[in-house]
Amino acid sequence: MARGLIPWVGAAVLACVVIAFVYLQPNGSPPAGASFGSTPFARLGPVTAERARARTLAAEWQAVELQLRFADARRRLEPEFTRRRERELPSVALVVDGPDSVLPGAQPRLMAMLDSAWRELGLGTTKIAVGMVVDLWPGGRPGTRGMPFSSGAFLFPDSTDRSTCLASVALPNYSRNTTERLRSHLKASLGPCTWYA
Repeated sequence: MARGLIPWVGAAVLACVVIAFVYLQPNGSPPAGASFGSTPFARLGPVTAERARARTLAAEWQAVELQLRFADARRRLEPEFTRRRERELPSVALVVDGPDSVLPGAQPRLMAMLDSAWRELGLGTTKIAVGMVVDLWPGGRPGTRGMPFSSGAFLFPDSTDRSTCLASVALPNYSRNTTERLRSHLKASLGPCTWYA
């Protein structure tokens, strides 16, 4: 039965090569005279000045919103940072943002996973306090037009606060993930904050 498939696979590969040869130039770009929609590989037209300005403004707005959300998270975590410093407790302070139906069970579960990941890293008590902001909203926080926290956003120690580092992770599919997968994702999301710690 496998021998019967070989001619079909060969024909499919040959068809792909012919299509690529006909529609693409040697450098991989579409033919010079191609108009929009004339080939399946045609690119969108040039970016207009208005579109470039809109993209720039959107990026700036998202950066400012991220800074504000991190500042709010730092304020919410300050009592926990203070408690951990006074008692010399290791691990990561956690703030979870998400639907009320998920929060009561999510907070202790995520904290246990972070404690486990922190012990595995072998960092113990550190001079730089590390905080994790976890966003469980499936499509962004209701009532805001902004995007949810993205994974891999960080607020490093700076002139306003030299003793804390915050990391963020978005888990919109939190309830569908296994504990081990969530734990490894949280551990990886600590990123450069583990270096600061």
